[in-house]
Amino acid sequence: MTMGAGGLAEFADETLESNPARWSSKRASIDALLWLASTTSARILNIFDMACNLINARGEMLALVAPEIGLGPHNLILPSINNSGDSLIPFSRWMKLSSAVHVTDEELSVEALVVAFRDAQPWDSRVPWKAIRSRRNELLGKISCIAAFAKHYPMEGSLLDFVPQLVHGEAIKASENAQMHARLLAAAWKPASLLCLGIRNDDIALCREGAAGLAGMGVGSTPSGDDFVIGALYAMRILHSARRSSELASAMLAEMVSRTNRLSRIWLEAAAEGKAVEAWHDLLGELGNSSNLSIECSVGRILKVGHTSGADALAGFIAVLAAKA
Repeated sequence: MTMGAGGLAEFADETLESNPARWSSKRASIDALLWLASTTSARILNIFDMACNLINARGEMLALVAPEIGLGPHNLILPSINNSGDSLIPFSRWMKLSSAVHVTDEELSVEALVVAFRDAQPWDSRVPWKAIRSRRNELLGKISCIAAFAKHYPMEGSLLDFVPQLVHGEAIKASENAQMHARLLAAAWKPASLLCLGIRNDDIALCREGAAGLAGMGVGSTPSGDDFVIGALYAMRILHSARRSSELASAMLAEMVSRTNRLSRIWLEAAAEGKAVEAWHDLLGELGNSSNLSIECSVGRILKVGHTSGADALAGFIAVLAAKA
């Protein structure tokens, strides 16, 4: 339900370190480096234990993240420990929500945190969809394996719970879920079904209706319904051409932007452009290989994204593609 790691921290002025601590980033997405090159000041959007999201005047986001989070469309990775032996985590040690953000040609500073980014190596978050589509039939043959591997990881509260119902018509017993989760599953069932059907049948009206129904559904900084759509957008890139995928994605996002929060909109926009976090790159790259073990490892990395964000996105991916397999 959230794309960050850990819960939102409590912030108090007295918890901040008084002396600046310097860090040097060695890895960053291309979009993150472009953000730094075009931004001089920004504000903090939210702070998690292992990540901090910054937003500039144009509404563009940069995510400062711990190595455990990995690369993503907006991410600038900081080392866990700096040269002085300071620990990065939790981020609330170094800043608070009201902290000012300043950017120069070589450094970013937020309260007591100073980050040098000149030596950061650029990483492209765009998935090579053309190459992936060229192996479409082979990839579709792996979907059942992905669904099976996902069952090995206990992900309570995610939309993975209704994938068997979406794919095979198997009923879910409400008693197996907490009451709140059971309500989420019941509410998401119809729009998720419409979205999957719309993507598979190239029906833009159904895509719009399904996306509108899922937008903002659930709790967390990125709600479960939005995360499900992100996975569905990736599946759509496998089934349809780049041009048609972009058309359908634009129509879907038009229905969602006013129904969810800013952080979730930013992640949805990145997914609509075919961008993904490192764990999804790994999975999509492994689908053409014969080793099921490598696929299982990639599934495990996706399921570690956020609290249930990775699981919810994987649910959307599987649900769209399983009927085509």
